[in-house]
Amino acid sequence: MIDKQQSISWHRDRSATISEIIGTLAYHARILYNVGLYDFCQHHATHRENP
Repeated sequence: MIDKQQSISWHRDRSATISEIIGTLAYHARILYNVGLYDFCQHHATHRENP
């Protein structure tokens, strides 16, 4: 019975960790995407001003 309980708590911890990792990756991906998009727009704005 103890082994089963430990297994359940381990699984719960592991799934929480995986979701945290996914959340962190998504958060960083969003920042990188937004920064990249901003740089891209700035780059095009500069080209438009100085053809």
